[in-house]
Amino acid sequence: ILDQTGTIERGKIADLVLLDANPLDDIKNTRRIAAVFLRGTIYDANGIKQILADVRSSPDIRRDDWGRKASAGKR
Repeated sequence: ILDQTGTIERGKIADLVLLDANPLDDIKNTRRIAAVFLRGTIYDANGIKQILADVRSSPDIRRDDWGRKASAGKR
């Protein structure tokens, strides 16, 4: 597994969030996302905005802990 993970290098598996500012200086900097690397795909600011727009416009489907659709009265 160390051949595939552990560091950020070409050919290794890495999911990460690249920030515009240091979150150690201000925790609010965690919201300053420059890019996301997920399963080999890079999402820039425009890609992230599109994903968020798609999520906001999708139907609200609630599921229980077992992955089944939850009944209307339960969460």
